[in-house]
Amino acid sequence: MRVIGGELRGRRLLSFKGDGIRPTSDRVKESLFNIISGTLTDGIKVADLFAGTGNLGIEALSRGAGLVFFVEKDKNSVHLLRQNLAQCGLNAGSRIIPMDVLKAIPFLEKSGERFDIIFLDPPYGKGLADAALEALGNTVMASGALVVAEHDSKEEIKERYGKLKMEDKRRYGLTALSFFKGDDS
Repeated sequence: MRVIGGELRGRRLLSFKGDGIRPTSDRVKESLFNIISGTLTDGIKVADLFAGTGNLGIEALSRGAGLVFFVEKDKNSVHLLRQNLAQCGLNAGSRIIPMDVLKAIPFLEKSGERFDIIFLDPPYGKGLADAALEALGNTVMASGALVVAEHDSKEEIKERYGKLKMEDKRRYGLTALSFFKGDDS
């Protein structure tokens, strides 16, 4: 696993051995960041939900995001995430929220946080993409926010969740990316 663009391009990230964690593949990550390149402007605020080792959020920081909130409940993943942020020199541009995503969303809402881009990459086959999108439907989004859900291509994802409206969906083998835009109306 490596950073594929921006100022940290080529930097290797630590990851788990074995099949316990499924990081976003370089191919899917490259496609994702090519698609959102116009949205990812300097200084934006990003949330990386189900962050794992921080792969997506670190890529966003490498490409100019101002601040990334990493939400991850697994202690081993949080430990690896901290190591990846430190070795990349990204501690100042990051906040780690070590809690379950479905509890973190109301916590972030209550704290007044608003995000320009939200990534969510939950474990497959557990219905967590749908549940997280439902929880996000009317919260923590800045005006015109972009939400990108990575999920199993067979998983049923609705066209709309509260203020979130699906604008695009791409398939990459067993993986799908669903792109939602926040509707301010």
